[in-house]
Amino acid sequence: MATRPQSVRLQLNTQDQKMENLQEIIKCIGGLCGCPACGRIAYLDIGLLGDPDPNFAKLGVSSFQMQE
Repeated sequence: MATRPQSVRLQLNTQDQKMENLQEIIKCIGGLCGCPACGRIAYLDIGLLGDPDPNFAKLGVSSFQMQE
């Protein structure tokens, strides 16, 4: 029997994202965790990156993430 991953974490390129690609990624992850038709995903955590404050951008920061 093949071993199923307990969790999967991906870091995506934030340039030129398309909804179709994001949907295909979710299908692939579902396939890794079970079967492509039903999957076994119990928890989905989506992290978003934002544009940095202009002062940070001047210092070379290309993305900004803050949790509240």
